[in-house]
Amino acid sequence: GLYLDHRADRRYLDDCGPEFAAVRDLGAHVQVWLDDRMAPLARRFTEPDLGVVPVTAIAPGSRTALDAALAAGGHRVITADLTTEDVAETTLRVARVLVSGLIPNAPAAFGYFGCPRFAEAALARGWRTQRPTGPKDFTLAPPPHM
Repeated sequence: GLYLDHRADRRYLDDCGPEFAAVRDLGAHVQVWLDDRMAPLARRFTEPDLGVVPVTAIAPGSRTALDAALAAGGHRVITADLTTEDVAETTLRVARVLVSGLIPNAPAAFGYFGCPRFAEAALARGWRTQRPTGPKDFTLAPPPHM
């Protein structure tokens, strides 16, 4: 299901299984972080190795800049408008967007360990000196969001 079974003691790590195999939906990602034993792992978000910058130091983005950056990286963007007639009567729209060469967010149970993108990115960014090849080479704890 979307979530792990409720635990009054919030010890959700006890139910995650080896390598987070029981975290089969993104909803459980958030739930896992209710376990106090996950708190030390939050440092990768609050105190990353390369430091942090204030949000004001980040230039605003645009669709044009995003498209240019993706194209420069050799990625192809495919979009499909899925807006139904009833929703089209409003100002809302529904779209499915696929980008070649990128990896979607997935539940922790289904890691993309065989995908070369992770190894290539880790080496290119200097995060690793050797190719990561399996679960032992990754932080398997899911991010604290859906």
